[in-house]
Amino acid sequence: MQDIVENIESKVTQHFSYLHGVLQNLESEIINSIRKYEDIRKKNIDEISLELKQHEDRLQSALMAEAHIKNSLDKVDIKQIIEQFETLSKTPCHLVLNSAPDDSFEFEYDSNIVEILEKHCAIHVPEASSYTLKQTDSLPEDYNLEPYIPKLDISVSRQSEKSVASTRSTGISHSPTIGSSETVRVSHVVDPSHFYVQLAQNQKKIMGITKGLEVLVNTAATTPTEITINELYIVQHSENSDWYRARIIDKKTQANGEERYTATFIDYGTREENVSLKNIRNISPELASTPMMAFKCSLHDIVPNNGKWHPEAITTFKDLVFSNMMVSMRVIHNTGDTYYVDLCVVSAKDSNLTYVKDSLIYMKYATCVTPNKLMRMNPGLTKKYYKEQLDMDAFTKVNLLSIDSPNAIFVEKADANRAYLCNLIQELTNDCDQDEYCNFTSMPSKGMPCAARRSDKYWYRGLIQEVTENAATVFFVDLGHTLHMEYSEIKPLHTKYMSCTTQAIKVMLRNIKPKSENDEWGEESKEFLRTVLNKTKRIRVIPHEKFGDAYSVTMLINEKTNVAQLLLKYNLAISYNSSARNNRNKRNKKHDKSLINTMGKCLELQDNDQSFNAKSVKSSVRNSENNEDPFKINVDIHQVQSPDCIYVSETTCDRKDVESMMRSMQEFYAKYHSAKHNWNKDSVCTVYLEKSEMYYRARIVDIKSDDKVTVFLYDIGIEETVPMDKIQSLYPRYANTPTHIFKIKLTGILPCGGSNTWPTFSCQKLSEIINNNHNCKFYISKVDEEDMENGAIPVELWIKQLVIDGPLSPSRYEINSINRLLVENGVALPIKEYAKKRDKILAIELKRELSKKIELLSKSESDENWISLDGVIQALSSLDEFVKKSLSTSSDMNSHAETNDDEQDFTDLLDNLPSLPRLSSWLPAEPIEADVFIAIPTYIDDDGFVYLHSINQNSRSLKHIEEQLENLYERPPIESCDSLWNVGDLCIAQYHTDNKWYRGKIIEILNDDVVKVEFVDYGNVEECSIGTLKKKVILENIPIQCTKCTVYGLYPENEKWLTSDLDRIHNIIIEQKCEVTVIDRTEKHLVISIDILPNKYCKKKTDLIAYLTHNCKMNIKPIENTLMEQRIAAESEFMEDTITEFMGNITPSSDEEEIEPIICNNPAANSFADTIEKSDSSTTIENFPLVTSTPYTGSQEILSDKYKPLNIPKDVVYIEIEMCCNLTATEFFAHLRENVHSTVLNSYYTQYKFLMTELQEKASKQPMITTFSPNTPCCAKFSVDDRWYRCIISESKLDLDSGYIVINLLYIDYGNNEYRQINPQECELYALKKEWLNVPPMSMKCKLWNIEIAPTIEQNNPVLIAELEKCYNRPIIAVIKELNERFKSVELYEDKKCEKLLLKKLIEKGLLVRINEDE
Repeated sequence: MQDIVENIESKVTQHFSYLHGVLQNLESEIINSIRKYEDIRKKNIDEISLELKQHEDRLQSALMAEAHIKNSLDKVDIKQIIEQFETLSKTPCHLVLNSAPDDSFEFEYDSNIVEILEKHCAIHVPEASSYTLKQTDSLPEDYNLEPYIPKLDISVSRQSEKSVASTRSTGISHSPTIGSSETVRVSHVVDPSHFYVQLAQNQKKIMGITKGLEVLVNTAATTPTEITINELYIVQHSENSDWYRARIIDKKTQANGEERYTATFIDYGTREENVSLKNIRNISPELASTPMMAFKCSLHDIVPNNGKWHPEAITTFKDLVFSNMMVSMRVIHNTGDTYYVDLCVVSAKDSNLTYVKDSLIYMKYATCVTPNKLMRMNPGLTKKYYKEQLDMDAFTKVNLLSIDSPNAIFVEKADANRAYLCNLIQELTNDCDQDEYCNFTSMPSKGMPCAARRSDKYWYRGLIQEVTENAATVFFVDLGHTLHMEYSEIKPLHTKYMSCTTQAIKVMLRNIKPKSENDEWGEESKEFLRTVLNKTKRIRVIPHEKFGDAYSVTMLINEKTNVAQLLLKYNLAISYNSSARNNRNKRNKKHDKSLINTMGKCLELQDNDQSFNAKSVKSSVRNSENNEDPFKINVDIHQVQSPDCIYVSETTCDRKDVESMMRSMQEFYAKYHSAKHNWNKDSVCTVYLEKSEMYYRARIVDIKSDDKVTVFLYDIGIEETVPMDKIQSLYPRYANTPTHIFKIKLTGILPCGGSNTWPTFSCQKLSEIINNNHNCKFYISKVDEEDMENGAIPVELWIKQLVIDGPLSPSRYEINSINRLLVENGVALPIKEYAKKRDKILAIELKRELSKKIELLSKSESDENWISLDGVIQALSSLDEFVKKSLSTSSDMNSHAETNDDEQDFTDLLDNLPSLPRLSSWLPAEPIEADVFIAIPTYIDDDGFVYLHSINQNSRSLKHIEEQLENLYERPPIESCDSLWNVGDLCIAQYHTDNKWYRGKIIEILNDDVVKVEFVDYGNVEECSIGTLKKKVILENIPIQCTKCTVYGLYPENEKWLTSDLDRIHNIIIEQKCEVTVIDRTEKHLVISIDILPNKYCKKKTDLIAYLTHNCKMNIKPIENTLMEQRIAAESEFMEDTITEFMGNITPSSDEEEIEPIICNNPAANSFADTIEKSDSSTTIENFPLVTSTPYTGSQEILSDKYKPLNIPKDVVYIEIEMCCNLTATEFFAHLRENVHSTVLNSYYTQYKFLMTELQEKASKQPMITTFSPNTPCCAKFSVDDRWYRCIISESKLDLDSGYIVINLLYIDYGNNEYRQINPQECELYALKKEWLNVPPMSMKCKLWNIEIAPTIEQNNPVLIAELEKCYNRPIIAVIKELNERFKSVELYEDKKCEKLLLKKLIEKGLLVRINEDE
């Protein structure tokens, strides 16, 4: 009966919870319908607006063209123009309502019908009306045409003609406005950032002004007796002798006493110097009052490459704006007298539109930038400092700069670019020390940026905070402190030094304040803080809020100690809130005495705090270097019962003590057992679990019956029901090991239906979410001031999930709240405004709290009897000895681990260095991934190997190594161990040339005082005296920085390099910037080509070998006679494989006719054969007879590097493929299909389908490729089906007879290839977008597993070909049996159950045979 009652109660709860969910869903549906209605109307209006704008633009262009055509009737095709205008005349322009909508828009509900609650309300949403544009002939009969009200015509030809006199009298002239579009004439060009335009509609006014000036000069104008600077005059232009309005801006007196002037022509923007007084006339007030007709402009959002406009860029700009029939200008914004604009020109040849800015960017003359970036690239516009920012609620490593108080601590980011700042300070010092550097011309003011000199004689960036009569208070924005300085020590700061962000960041400790009543920090607090922070180098902050320029932060030192907590602990501060912290402060008042004497010890408090596990915190910090959320703890979920009962453990906790205890328990309980016991609820015991055959520590949760008990297993975090006879007492020593599993409850949510217990479907949904994401990471976070309930810690549970926004989008991780997911799924109710005003607890604080919750198990009674297997009662002393012995090994291991973790945090770095290196060799150099990069060669050895640094990859590491070694070995102590050396020892060696310290390795002992050392970061080998070597090495975790390379084609004439030749190469490339291209990668070195960049030896970019051969007259063995032969042989083998792959095993018949390939599927059926047949003898490819280090053909390995690899998950049982291109009867290329059973493979296929759709639309709009070297990815239209496909150039050779390039295109998604003879100017090969490269190739090279052609059957057997043809072009199932470098060996099936072999009939007919009949 009890079961029936519980079942009914469950149904009632579930029913009302369901009703609640129905109401929520109904409300959401009604609101969505209203919003959908509004969205439809808004979308329709937006579409109409857009369509009208397009029509308006076309009509605007037509009107502009019409104005020009009137003056060019003899040059245009009138008939064609009329046809175009007739088409425009039919532009739809009438707004028509498609249907008469139902005007009723009501919300209806019936509150009296409770029985049909889920249908008690409804909403009537009328069908959304929409508009369309129709031609006049298609209008409905009842449509009333609105009267047409003519507007002013904007074309030049239809403007009302006004007299020059009227224009002069009014002084009104049209000028550009922001957002307007104007037809203009460019009158003068300085560069694309400085040019002048005249509006087309002002041209008649300009002509009138010119005629008026001419009349005035010829009649009444007089020569001025005195010239006033910046006044208007009439000036005669020296080139055409015409008179124009001009402003005199400068005056110069020549040696003969004659005065010459500089004039700016205000209607054209041009400037002329050395104007004589005889060429100047006074202007009438009438003409002077007419506004100027030339407007100063600059192209918007664009800057020249390398900071200055190249002369070719200016010439190109002039060609575009001067040689075309019409220029359209759109004004973006204006600053002062400059308009920032976009220009569009209409070609005089074909009326095509050309955007000037895009043209300059496309031709690599300029770069498009955002306004913010432009501000940084043009510091002249900068008016204030840019301040360095901290990321909110995230860990940031910082260095201490200065301390004023706990409310004013200045830090800098630990990863700040110190080298750049040092260079800036050095440059600023050099400038300020020069006499010509300007001083303040007026009294400095508060808030003014300045340069200030400190006592070290360097000038630093500063900000004036206060000024007096003779001095100023300056805050040093990069150092974080303030000084009172005389005016002689400060100078104005040039704007070029203001683009770099200020390094000093002000932070304040969170949630603490001074104890004094006036809220001022005492000297004790400040001195304590300085002592603590100055003794540590590892500081991290987590910003929570920002008040003005200061961040409120939690500051951690040594990655575990909260600085604010230290101040509270020593009673030097009080907490803002009356929380548990205040209680701790009261208990810690005993520390007030002798406070200063304890400062040095305060940093060790955490190690002595038994309530906090320092080991676990260190472990968590080491695992959180990937910028994990500082408020979340990574946990493992062991068991889920309900949102109020989830058992978890911290992922990073050290469980070695539990593991050693478990091993000891198994040994103990295998020999002894306790006497019978009467068990009660909550008793601690030992349980034997039959399914795992192990003993566990447990607690009795419920006694079901006399022989069944439900227990919670502490060390694996689950509940189980076990027989009563499987329970024993827990031996007392095993209770000493704490548990690491704790219970949590989800906070901020409540059960549906107002119940206090969670219904079954809510618990099932929670379990479903966690089980479906068992491979994801889980986290917990907690808000402040929330206590445990029923032994469970209230937390928010988070899940880190992989999200793919689209098939071509990169994958990303998203952290979602499981508490919120339950609400969104309708199985939980949210608590309103929960945690809105609560503080989050830091993960490190939460761990402290959890460590206090670790449960220490209650021990068994001391008089408990323990019996051995032979029935003898054992003495406790002998049992203790047994348990102690079994735990001893683990205890030793744990104590050793604790010793390592308890190392002192504040000792001198040199004292902590090991006496001997911990590694037998430096870590190998990290491979350089880039195929082309800028490098600095550092050494060339006797065998011609070049050692180099990649500037992008190695520069920072080299700088870091140099600084660290310089700091540590500035005055190194002399130690006896430094005189004993063996070959292979690591060392720190002093280089004799610059006396700096570098990492090295001993390679040869010459005598007692001299050894040969390899400087591993530079490659050179030098003889060093014993006194310049140190055995105490550091930075072993940093790999070697130089990369060993051989230059392709660089070989000596006589097999051995001459010293003179090596010296010559050394002088040319060592310590010089070069462009390096990687040709091949071997295990020990790179094969490269080198282009010398312009330097003192070489004036332009030149291939190294070509320079050595032609300029240095060196005898270098030609490529074609050395490595080229090997490469051609290797490439021939590769091409033979390619031909075999795409042609099949072709054997000529007796009449020498070619056999058709067996099978070849989309996209290129028979492409190889067709191309060869169409090619004549002129396409024979010859090797280049050049001596160069540039490669000609690519390897298959490098080809695969261009695209993201296709990775098949190991857990996939089978894959769906389509055989698409054969190599032989047993080898083929397969195309990957949907594979809905695999998330990864299905994602690949979905991305590929989206890619192919986009490829057909946008491939031809991509830029053509400009290089045709092997391994160049591109897209090409295949000639058979006229569709675009991705491919890569696998071979490229020059046809010397025709001058064309012959390439071999490899279609990567199907495996076939195609030869093409191309003209580089019209190749029709287009570049791929980056996201197109990120989709893996969909073809796989496969081989039939354990199957080969029967010995009596030929490859071209027609029966075999016909049967194999049936297997192609259809989906089949493949099971991967083996993998090697060339093939995936697969077994093919017709069904997903892998029961029906695909090639079974061919085996039965004897066409194919199994290699091993047993398999």
